[in-house]
Amino acid sequence: MRPPNTHWIRKFNERAKSAIGSGKQHIDNEEIRGVTHELLDVLAYVIDLENKINEMQNKIDESQIITVELSGENF
Repeated sequence: MRPPNTHWIRKFNERAKSAIGSGKQHIDNEEIRGVTHELLDVLAYVIDLENKINEMQNKIDESQIITVELSGENF
């Protein structure tokens, strides 16, 4: 699982920040489609992460044993 690409979301956010106080802002269909697709990807990514967190929580609850390993000098 890799994090979603957020190019269009970042681009839209920067344009929105720069448009504050300047009045109108034009958004074309390509930008709206890009932002929409990326938002759906982000939502799917978050849902996948939530599912993995729930699986891990269930494993922890079932095992009753948690092992902590030290790697290097810092904990």
